[in-house]
Amino acid sequence: MERNQTKPRRKWPWLVLLIFFLLLLAACIVWFITVNRADDFDPDEYINHEITPPIIEPDHPEGLSETDPDVSRGVSTEPVSESELLPETEDTGAPDSEPISETEPAVETEPVETGPVETETPAETETPVETELPTETDAPDDTDPPVTETPAEPEPSNPGRRNPVDFDALKRRNSDVYAWIYIPMGSKYPPDIDYPILQSSTEMDDNFYLHHNLNKNYQFSGCIYTQKKNAKDFSDRVTVIYGHNMLNSTMFSHLTYFQDSRFFKEHEYFYIYTPGHILTYRIAAAIQFDTRHILNNFDFSDDSVYADWIENYILHPKTMNRATREGISVTIDDKLVILSTCLDHGAYRYLIQGVLIDDAPTD
Repeated sequence: MERNQTKPRRKWPWLVLLIFFLLLLAACIVWFITVNRADDFDPDEYINHEITPPIIEPDHPEGLSETDPDVSRGVSTEPVSESELLPETEDTGAPDSEPISETEPAVETEPVETGPVETETPAETETPVETELPTETDAPDDTDPPVTETPAEPEPSNPGRRNPVDFDALKRRNSDVYAWIYIPMGSKYPPDIDYPILQSSTEMDDNFYLHHNLNKNYQFSGCIYTQKKNAKDFSDRVTVIYGHNMLNSTMFSHLTYFQDSRFFKEHEYFYIYTPGHILTYRIAAAIQFDTRHILNNFDFSDDSVYADWIENYILHPKTMNRATREGISVTIDDKLVILSTCLDHGAYRYLIQGVLIDDAPTD
């Protein structure tokens, strides 16, 4: 008898491939969510943007127009304050003081005329003298306190600004926070770049916040941070601040907008807040750079090296992907902050270079 030689079909290889594909898809989804998930960090909990940065008036013809709707917060309101100064000078003119001086002598002449009636009161000199003396002593007492108070009032108002960042609350959450960066993007390009700046206190890992969030937990997007080669008071000639170019428009992803010439012209300033100071930087250049570590490859303490950087990477960069602000002057006496992020999936770096133009103290 001939046996049937047909073998049953085995379906398990297809099931294995299907299960493997589903697991791979699930892993990709988890990875994507992990990489691009947002931290539970809300900038509005720590910064009050109702306190605007210092108003800087550009002294150049190609600067921001006063009527530009994309001008950063606190800059476009300057023309209004100038117009309001005119009515104030008119209200404080001399015509208001002259009628006051005319009415006062008219009031004083009336008691002088009735004064002669007081001829019978010399016998009662004891009581009137006692009543007049305290009034005379009270008069100088009333004038002395305002004299002592008036010089004390302008002293706390000399800084003239409140610091909008609650650094005490930030340091309670993470003691490595030492500054805050704010780059207004305008209503057309939300959200603003609005983050704390950290520097790792870990001895072994200078790039700890490359992939760790504000709570020191692993997160691919990390934080905005600097390395220990830079001082925390921004006193170095060049300070480099790092941040990821994320797909979800967080961290330093919006820095790539400066590749557009119109965006570069319309957005001219960024601000760094520290405890006690508001530092204003004017963006001088935005360039594509290679992957070299800037602080390891350039000794900016050398005047010739710093002058060469200014000439070749700010004023006259040789890269094709570049934008330089016309008419700007940068010398070796200026201080720079370089914002660095990835470009073209890490093949290049994109640098936004700002020159310190104002250091405003805060209360």
